[in-house]
Amino acid sequence: MEKTEPQDTAPKKRTRLPFQKRKQLEQDIEHITAEMYKRNQELADTNKTLLLLRTIDALVLESHASVKMVCEHISQAITQATDYPLVGLFTRTPHDQDQMRLYGFSGKELLGGSSSPLSRPLHLKISDEWLASANTSRILSLDGMTPREMAENLDISATEIGRLLRLMPLKSLYEVKLVVRRRVVGVLIIGFHGDANNISQSDKTLIDRLTARSRPLMRQRTTSLAWPATSFVRRSQA
Repeated sequence: MEKTEPQDTAPKKRTRLPFQKRKQLEQDIEHITAEMYKRNQELADTNKTLLLLRTIDALVLESHASVKMVCEHISQAITQATDYPLVGLFTRTPHDQDQMRLYGFSGKELLGGSSSPLSRPLHLKISDEWLASANTSRILSLDGMTPREMAENLDISATEIGRLLRLMPLKSLYEVKLVVRRRVVGVLIIGFHGDANNISQSDKTLIDRLTARSRPLMRQRTTSLAWPATSFVRRSQA
């Protein structure tokens, strides 16, 4: 009985090898394309951020308009350059030492531009404990909060808060103090459609930088104000 010679599998290996190389090449190209898209997106975001910061620098340092007008322009610039549905800028006034007034107000499609849907000016009460705390920023989740709870530190009725919530389906707010010489002279508020725990670190960093860019305006325009004790920020214990 003749022995059966083992079959030569080399041809199969040779035909399989080019296929494997082609598959690996396709995967490498997909990876490189994805990385290039990511880098280009990051570059575009960086350029957009730098342009926004330069715009705010020009508004703050070169404008001779009133604080109210500059705050409105800053809010509009942030809204136009970002996806934030709501931007609000509270500042102190020489006429009222117990509250900060909403001077800058801008929104995206739901608000139809910079015009405020409020029937009268909105004020933030200085009695808000956060304003005297060492924390320079905070995130507020609006889920589960009633209009009455939201109106506690705002000079506005719960009824009007409810109307605002129907116009603006926001779920969270990121708030940052504008501090000059340990004095709270304003608050920048950014509204988000997403939950509080979905606010990204990149958004926080950008908003903090925007706040720092707005600070010179407050330093220039608020030096003559008399300051109540609650306007001073406690030093951090860290």
